[in-house]
Amino acid sequence: TIDRPKNGGMFAVTRPQNTGYARPRNVVYLDFENTRSFLRKDVGMIESANFADPYDRDNIARNFLPLAEMVVQYGDDPDSAEEVKLGDPECVDLVCDEIKRHFDDEGADIIIIDTLSEAFDLENENDNGAKGAGLVSRVVNRLKRKTGAAVLILHHYGKVGEEANNRKDMRGRGASR
Repeated sequence: TIDRPKNGGMFAVTRPQNTGYARPRNVVYLDFENTRSFLRKDVGMIESANFADPYDRDNIARNFLPLAEMVVQYGDDPDSAEEVKLGDPECVDLVCDEIKRHFDDEGADIIIIDTLSEAFDLENENDNGAKGAGLVSRVVNRLKRKTGAAVLILHHYGKVGEEANNRKDMRGRGASR
């Protein structure tokens, strides 16, 4: 709150009392680079680490939703099972359904997408069109609208020495910049 002094002078800012505890944030981690078993091992290592006391492990189980190898199946037909990327509307719906199932009414606070190039089937990530950054932008906006969460996308920029990236100034090229 801001208190206005009666006799002029500076404003006084009063902050609410800090209890020392922030509400744990609900985090969704969409891993498009690794398998479910690899991701499960990583999460298990975090949970079993010496620094993770029972309170931390409980928070990880309650407030962290790791997803990998997202598959959509049509009806009861197991042969229709197909891995999807975020550019597919079914994948966004699947992610939103999992968020609702895991977090109930609380929803997610942040969604982390690992990585841009693996999460989307892009023709050219440097293009702002429908098969490039435009697609990414539409999907991120849809995720934000449906979940209310912030979205963070991990992206590996071009490395010096790779094809067409022999100059340092090419690291931040086109739409990926």
